[in-house]
Amino acid sequence: MTKKPASAFKFVSYSANAEDVLLRRLFPEPCLGFYVDVGAAHPTWENDTKALSDRGWRGINIEPQEDFLAELRRERPDDINLGVALSDAPGELVFFDLEGTGLSTLDETNAANARAAGRRVRSRKVEVQTLAQVLVANNAPPVFEFLKIDVEGLEQSVLSGNDWMRFRPHVIMIEATLPESPIRRQDGCRALLTDVGWRHVWFDGLNDWYLSPDFSPPPGAFDAPPNIFDHYVTSITVETEATLARLRANVADAGADLALHKKALSTVQHQLSSARQEVGDARGESNHLRAENDHLRAENDHLRAESTHLSAENKHLSQLFNSLINDKWWKRTRPLRRWSNSLRKLRGRPKKSWPGPVGE
Repeated sequence: MTKKPASAFKFVSYSANAEDVLLRRLFPEPCLGFYVDVGAAHPTWENDTKALSDRGWRGINIEPQEDFLAELRRERPDDINLGVALSDAPGELVFFDLEGTGLSTLDETNAANARAAGRRVRSRKVEVQTLAQVLVANNAPPVFEFLKIDVEGLEQSVLSGNDWMRFRPHVIMIEATLPESPIRRQDGCRALLTDVGWRHVWFDGLNDWYLSPDFSPPPGAFDAPPNIFDHYVTSITVETEATLARLRANVADAGADLALHKKALSTVQHQLSSARQEVGDARGESNHLRAENDHLRAENDHLRAESTHLSAENKHLSQLFNSLINDKWWKRTRPLRRWSNSLRKLRGRPKKSWPGPVGE
């Protein structure tokens, strides 16, 4: 048979032993009913009435364990949630709270065994009522669909506290083995119920199932234990698949983020390569400019040398000129130069410029 995903199933089972699958057979939709859950424990985890509650059923949850009671009140606000214990007589008894488990009990022997097994057990006094008291006080219907009793050893005392002529549940499910054991517990539950008209119809390995004389189950309801043809999936499977889906979504998101990061990295690498090319080009241009600068500096040094040389020559010529104009012969021929200039003027020739001292 091909395995189907959890989403393909219409029914989610929360029970530890598929008890709610059998209840679905006994009360198929659209039946809406009333339940009484004695020893309800956690409202979701391994809870036998969670699926009924999700279908719109309502009822009474009895749970003296304080943490579980708080969860029940939070998740089942439309139910009646009572923090009392049940027995065959009202009063007050010591309640043995096995913290973090559904094994809390009024049974001192079971509590001692749990303590010997290393479990943490806290004892305290709790109010005790009878089942009939609870049903009367909370206006339970005289005939209702389902009664579950799981009180770790004192189930018979709970049954003894009911008024069977007044309150008649169609289906009763009672835990029938020792705590956390497949060994059947020896008690008088079956004899008590058969005496008042209920008939034993099924043992599922953990619980005994009884039907009232007024209730006829659908055909085949007890022909086989819950199986794949009931088309159900456990809540653990649903939660696991949901967690897996979230993880896959996270992986997909991470993959998308990684792709974006890779794209960004590629862009940065391209920009870095371009920047390196630009740096290389700038470095080449800088080397070229440095070479030109060195050439210009060399030319400047050459021109400075030439300028120094010319300055030296000019100084030398100036010295020669000064020596010339200060020469005696030059001074003695001054009248002759003046006469020569005057003669040129008379002939219309331009005056020849003779070097001479300023003011001559």
